[in-house]
Amino acid sequence: MHPTTSESAVSPRAFLISDHARLARLGEKLLISARAGDPPDVCPSWNEFEQGLLAHLEAEEVELLPHFEAGHRLETDALRLEHARIRHLVDKMGLSVELHEAKADALEELLRIIREHSAREENLLYRWTDKNLPPPLRARLLARLRRTVSQASPAPRPSEAPR
Repeated sequence: MHPTTSESAVSPRAFLISDHARLARLGEKLLISARAGDPPDVCPSWNEFEQGLLAHLEAEEVELLPHFEAGHRLETDALRLEHARIRHLVDKMGLSVELHEAKADALEELLRIIREHSAREENLLYRWTDKNLPPPLRARLLARLRRTVSQASPAPRPSEAPR
């Protein structure tokens, strides 16, 4: 369910980009349910998306941004502000989902904002991480990112459990 490519085994950048792709797939799945107007299908998809996204943001803020901040204070502040905006929009959307009032256009806007933010991170923050952190620190960072992100993975539902 989480990034597992051989490249992501050695690169925080590859791991995080792969997690962006995972979250984008979850977002698209959610959007399909929202467009179909099927509230019972939206809630489980939303819960998985929300947990994964919030864990991803937390992993970046706790494990990655402190390293980046020393030489890039303004960019770090901007990324934290974007995270706060995304969290606010996720909270609003979560309430709409709970009330079975989620609108596909609002979800599309949230996903657009997340895509733009992801592109910024991939081209700036993640590139910096792989180029500027020494290999031992990259390895420790990757291990911490994996732990943080994997803790948000929801338990498989009975219908998804391996047989």
